[in-house]
Amino acid sequence: MSRQIRSTPLNSEAISPKALLYETIAADLRRRIRTGELAPGSRLPGEDDLGATYGAARGTVRQALGLLRSEGLVRTFQGRKGSVVLDPNVAPLPEDSSRIHTRSRREISTMDAFHTGLEYQGLQGHADLTVERLAAPPYVADRLALADDDEVVVRRRVLWVEGRPSALQDNWFPLALVEGTEIEGEADVGRGTNRILGEMGHEVTTRRDEVRVRMPTPAEAQGLMIAGGVPVLATLRTGFDAEERPVVLYESVLPGDRHFLVYDVQCDT
Repeated sequence: MSRQIRSTPLNSEAISPKALLYETIAADLRRRIRTGELAPGSRLPGEDDLGATYGAARGTVRQALGLLRSEGLVRTFQGRKGSVVLDPNVAPLPEDSSRIHTRSRREISTMDAFHTGLEYQGLQGHADLTVERLAAPPYVADRLALADDDEVVVRRRVLWVEGRPSALQDNWFPLALVEGTEIEGEADVGRGTNRILGEMGHEVTTRRDEVRVRMPTPAEAQGLMIAGGVPVLATLRTGFDAEERPVVLYESVLPGDRHFLVYDVQCDT
């Protein structure tokens, strides 16, 4: 049974009497952002100006701004003066991890998992796609049970939701399995690669998920337009067919301030 899930933010408005100066500065700026005094898209004063306003050293101001960046309230761009205010009312997106690759999900839509999820949540988005053929990296070869010199096809996508990059997604397939199919082609596969695997007799029937929380690499931070202080959810999901053969590795990098994972677990087995 599907359930609507909302994230529950921590009560970050309360200020401890023993709060450090940078926490007090962050709390005041946070209040001004959430009340609309500092509107989305506006630019905060520079560090020197904020320091003069709050009677704080530049290092203290940087700590305050770092806290706001980690909460997804501001974004700092290298080479530009001041931080840009983000919309505090943009809720993190739930990813229904229990159903994202299931047959029942495919049966309710002719689109791939990403666009089906957008439709389900009433959102707009698109994907930028590149396709490569290369020797399998060791972590990919391990999960797809390949030799080190075996080749794979990787379909790399930057997923955009409501005008901003939402996730980086690389889907890896054994070349020997998908050579000559649409999966190897450079065009978008509107109905989804999972449906194609099913048509080939390799429907994904089970999946093993690995989820890590870490800091983004510089390339990931740039591609996702996130500040260095925002952690990411890094997921590796290995899909197996009915004969327990690994046929796909789904790799995603999700900004921690824009996503949360939802799992329904059957506990009577």
